[in-house]
Amino acid sequence: MQVSRTATKEDFNHLRIDDIKQPISESRFDALLEKLQINNLSEDEKDFFQSIVEDRMVTEEEFSTLTYEQTKKIKQFTSRSDLEGNYIADSSIGFEKLSMAPLLSAQNISDDEEYNEAIFNTFKKLNLSQDDGISMLNELGGYINQEEKIIFEDSLTDEQYDSGIRYKTYIGLDMKELVSKRLEELNQGLLETSDEDVKSDYKNMIYVYREIETQYNNIQDKNRVENEAQLEQYTRNTKPNPLYNADVVELYNNITHEYEEKEKKEFDELMDKLDISNLNNREKELFRTILEDKEISNIEMDKLSYEEMKKINQFIFKKDEKGEIIDDTLIRTNSRINALLRTTELTDDETFNQVLFNTVKSMNDIYEINNFLNPILNLISEKFTAFDEVNSINFITEDMNKVLDELIKTFDEHYQETEYDEIKEHYLSVINKYQDLKEQYNKTTIDS
Repeated sequence: MQVSRTATKEDFNHLRIDDIKQPISESRFDALLEKLQINNLSEDEKDFFQSIVEDRMVTEEEFSTLTYEQTKKIKQFTSRSDLEGNYIADSSIGFEKLSMAPLLSAQNISDDEEYNEAIFNTFKKLNLSQDDGISMLNELGGYINQEEKIIFEDSLTDEQYDSGIRYKTYIGLDMKELVSKRLEELNQGLLETSDEDVKSDYKNMIYVYREIETQYNNIQDKNRVENEAQLEQYTRNTKPNPLYNADVVELYNNITHEYEEKEKKEFDELMDKLDISNLNNREKELFRTILEDKEISNIEMDKLSYEEMKKINQFIFKKDEKGEIIDDTLIRTNSRINALLRTTELTDDETFNQVLFNTVKSMNDIYEINNFLNPILNLISEKFTAFDEVNSINFITEDMNKVLDELIKTFDEHYQETEYDEIKEHYLSVINKYQDLKEQYNKTTIDS
């Protein structure tokens, strides 16, 4: 019988500091387990978990010792609310590093426990950075809509809930088939792109998926050996989890469809709020899909045209009438994507913006991009612009040839003044890039 649920941000906001000042003693831990009706811990496990959560913080060192099964168990009593949305104070247990999130979230990805464990083992083996881990978690489907999760689990019968059924990103799917299909897509994307950064991202993702495949096969082989008496259960590698039967799959499909429609409606409302009316239906669905995990990746960026990048930029880091960032526009990007987005709104000369966009997109090194782009930004900011409330640049129409001529003149003066060959070489390289930009700009202007 369900007696608690994963706490939401709103639940946590009602928590009082005084309620979490005391450490979680053995008696408090026993009381917490009783309140949450958790009875799948041995005495040794109870002692172990209580020792690492006593100070309400799981350290990186402590976390590194946890197995997949132990992370599943520790999640049973961390960040919980009762069914009325009241945060359970003694479940307020933090984790020292955000990089632990992908490992903690592996259990949420599918109803195939062997697949989830393979992802956990892969993350642990590769020791991905915080940013790479979160990006890969988003890629694999670890980003979960908490409201959708709550509705699904509240809709389960007591028998279904007690059997261990929980909301997952993927329910009723053949995960081996899903991985195989995704690898085909990634390999095709690798062949089609000419961008070195994007190639690197494709190769990294392919490597991670292949490691997941290896871990998945190893876990299944191990389970076959350990369950020889039940070999029939493992005849088909990806036999669906019997708990997630047709009724559960139907419930999941109905709720996910309902929330997909809700998300489409919310996206339309966000467009109205941002006064965006220049998207066709294909672009609306494309941008909604890209932005649903709150991140734009290099691979997603590589598939967008200048016009599409300009349009998607309308959704990123925008403020409301009070000057506060709108939550739905808090989108993670990297420095290179930020630079590309910046070029789409740099001037009111669309030809110049597009030529500049293509030039920056041809560069892979962020140091090279900054050396090239920042002088343009600084000169425009200094002479012609005022930054508006959303940190974009608006200024009167100006002959961009004059802007480039001034930049070239400035760097030529620096070139003439310095005595060091290495610095001269740098200035000459910058001058050549601005001359190439000017040439391409004028050629494009004539052609158009």
